[in-house]
Amino acid sequence: MSSQAAPPAARPALEAYLEEVRAACLGLESGAVADYIPELANVDPSWFGLAIATTDGAVFAVGDCDQPFTIQSVSKPFGYGLALDTLGRERVMKHVGVEPTGAAFNATLMDEENNRPFNPMVNAGAIAVSALIPGDGYAARSAAMLDLLGRYAGRPLSIDETVFHSARDTCGCLYTCGARNWGGEYKGVYCPIDGFEYDCPFGSATQGDHNRAKVP
Repeated sequence: MSSQAAPPAARPALEAYLEEVRAACLGLESGAVADYIPELANVDPSWFGLAIATTDGAVFAVGDCDQPFTIQSVSKPFGYGLALDTLGRERVMKHVGVEPTGAAFNATLMDEENNRPFNPMVNAGAIAVSALIPGDGYAARSAAMLDLLGRYAGRPLSIDETVFHSARDTCGCLYTCGARNWGGEYKGVYCPIDGFEYDCPFGSATQGDHNRAKVP
């Protein structure tokens, strides 16, 4: 158990709750680790951590919460927020909408009427957002994302290069997303997709980092 300062009355209740949930779930062995990116299949399925971050910055954690992991699609709302903050809603809306798709996160559906992905939470939309983040190439754009997420987490984060290369080598469906409708401000397909893939494998995020990033 690890924790930062919190109101004395809240500390025992939160700690007891996390321990109770962890004990109830520890023996569950159903399911499987993700393997849509080959490197992710190498993750130890026994890793199990729980963390709660309060609005005053206190973090309570049990289990393997110091184990780094890649945040994958959790990067999408942060990238979208950065694009909105930098470029404004009107410009971003020209390239990615906000309508639900009812389809899987990796679907290649496009809003044909408006010539844009339906929303930034599906891969097609996240690739579009990656292309909109200011910077000369995917490395500069990813550096901006890395800085943003580090500020949210409260410490520097890094890229898991092994996961990045594993994703890039097996992301044929993403090139399908990119090849369908890139135009206007998109300067080629490869850079936006590399940027999207580079945003996902932030490899030094822990559960505590993740929770702190969600505290308003």
